[in-house]
Amino acid sequence: MRINKHSERTEAVEGSDYERTAAVVDELLAQRTVESPSAAIGYEAFAALVISRLQAEGCNPLKPLLHEVLTHADGVRIQKVPVDGQIQRHLCGRAWAVPPADN
Repeated sequence: MRINKHSERTEAVEGSDYERTAAVVDELLAQRTVESPSAAIGYEAFAALVISRLQAEGCNPLKPLLHEVLTHADGVRIQKVPVDGQIQRHLCGRAWAVPPADN
């Protein structure tokens, strides 16, 4: 899943963060969601799960890095959708199997 958009120097510095973020995204997509071509889940809700998991593992998650990983995740596309007069991002192609708990 590695993306070679960055220089080798940048990739070497970010490599472990990117790989760890990608691993957590893949794990949570597999555990908490199911493929569903016509469904979508909230981008922010899923991102919060990923960030929480990374922080629990002692990582300092970077939102731009998370967005890059989600942009290249298999079976997922990010789409801006109007909701109650506001534009929100959704992860299309996935449905919650285990929704996040409301806090």
